Amino acid sequence: MESPPDQDGVNTARVLVLGIGNPLRCDDGVAIHVVRRLREEGLPPGIGLAELSGGWTALLDRFGECDRLIVVDAADIGLPAGSVVELDPAAIRSGAKSSLAGGHFLDLGEALALAETVGLPRPSSVRVLGIQIADTSTFSEECSPAVAAAIGEACARVRSLLIFSC
Repeated sequence: MESPPDQDGVNTARVLVLGIGNPLRCDDGVAIHVVRRLREEGLPPGIGLAELSGGWTALLDRFGECDRLIVVDAADIGLPAGSVVELDPAAIRSGAKSSLAGGHFLDLGEALALAETVGLPRPSSVRVLGIQIADTSTFSEECSPAVAAAIGEACARVRSLLIFSC
């Protein structure tokens, strides 16, 4: 789902909050749940919300839609299930693997590097929130209890990042 386009049909969000994941693979869909809750609660004008389940290669299309990007994704970083952490954008930009949940054909660092190499537009600022997973192998539209309990905290963290992005 996209944030509403302006009257010319173009998404003009200054800041885009992008939830990435597969909503049918239990905890892998947690970022989709975060974006949907933020959409229900409402955000200020100029903040776009989008869901992406096609992996990082589809992210390249999103780079030109915003000045600043906040990515939310499931992560496997060895913390207790449901932990919400901000991942270091410098490490991601340098190509370090971010341990974002599997299934993505191209990671965020690779997508940013590719966009730069081929001259695609890209946001001036990228922030990444990871939510520690417990289960991505169960076929379910619901997250595991610990990860579902973290959705509210993740929404609050996105809102705090928006304060510095606007």
